[in-house]
Amino acid sequence: MLCFLIRRVSLITIIMSLFFIHTSTNANAQEIESSDTNIEEIEPRYSKVNVQGAEVSKTNILFYGNVDVSAFYTHKNRAITGKAPIDSFDIGINTEDTLFGVKFNYLKISALLELHPSDSFEDVFRRYFVSYNFTDDLSLKLGKDYTPSRYSEHFPQYAMNANQLMGFGTIAEIRASLASVSWKGLTFAVIMAGEPNVSFGGFPPELFQETQFLPRFEASYFLQSDNYDFKVYGGYSNYQFRFYPAPDSEFYNSRNIDSYHLGIGGMYDFGLVYIAGSLFAGQNISIWGGLYDINRNFTDTEPVYDRREREFDSILTISGALALGFEFNSLLKAHIGGGYTVSTRTLFESGKPSSQYSAFINMPITVTQYFEIIPEISVVEQPLNSSGVYSGAEFYGGVYFRAKIN
Repeated sequence: MLCFLIRRVSLITIIMSLFFIHTSTNANAQEIESSDTNIEEIEPRYSKVNVQGAEVSKTNILFYGNVDVSAFYTHKNRAITGKAPIDSFDIGINTEDTLFGVKFNYLKISALLELHPSDSFEDVFRRYFVSYNFTDDLSLKLGKDYTPSRYSEHFPQYAMNANQLMGFGTIAEIRASLASVSWKGLTFAVIMAGEPNVSFGGFPPELFQETQFLPRFEASYFLQSDNYDFKVYGGYSNYQFRFYPAPDSEFYNSRNIDSYHLGIGGMYDFGLVYIAGSLFAGQNISIWGGLYDINRNFTDTEPVYDRREREFDSILTISGALALGFEFNSLLKAHIGGGYTVSTRTLFESGKPSSQYSAFINMPITVTQYFEIIPEISVVEQPLNSSGVYSGAEFYGGVYFRAKIN
């Protein structure tokens, strides 16, 4: 219910604010034109979305967007397909990162509405939020946005729909309904969790009833300068399931699943070269979508109900990534990076440590201010899954296109 109210209040507030700003923009036009404050884009040096926001005096409306198209040849070996190797060539729009947005500021109020293509009407609203700046250092945000644990923008892997090594060294970026408070570089968020990713170990799902007493909590500290940034982040959530021996049984056993993580990331820009790193560890991170397996789902990383122990078998994970970026000139850059993830189950008899990694190299070419071409080669592999079996590898080679409309 709280999640529903947050979403609806945020959307209504954004629409009302847009109407108010439209009626007041003409009245403020002369004052804005005489202001010495210029629009300044705030963005990571290598980010998926090139326009993150603006700082202006009085009133400003900023429109932005991009259309992303990927064209990749893919090879999947016999182990991952279960049959003969598969070779394919796919070209299409990356609907996850193709977007159109508007951001506006009025005095101490700012808001953002961001849309992207989706089969689900609710998911069309990629991000939306309203924030209020009490002071230059203290602000409150309400809506749907990235959670504080996001730190993947310095690892620009474009294969697999611009995956950015998520699941293979960086924690998966999640956009969720939240309320957050930021003070200087410190952010604390209360997040409305969605359906948990969990396996019931072969039991019918109707025998389990999920009850969550608390939302998810995340916090981060972010420090940024002209040539470096540094972030520490973490989170915690708890889930409770009731297991009924039979569908009509009045008796049940309660089982809790704790999920937590702690991570660190940083980037330093030497001018023509930058280096970035990320490291995180935790338990049951995939239950809320923070950790993928090699197939970009949660089959091999989610907690599983163990029949013999009558307990959920938790997943402990440690993961890290490194990336290097080179700027040859204003038109040509290069990136190389890789990441590795190791997971193990807490009930030793149920499985062995699993591992997976990914690596990429690409060379973004800026054709114009509004168009980029990015050739890339990427590889992913899972040497061992949770059963101690080789899961397979995938190879990607192709080109990623980005047209900016801002």
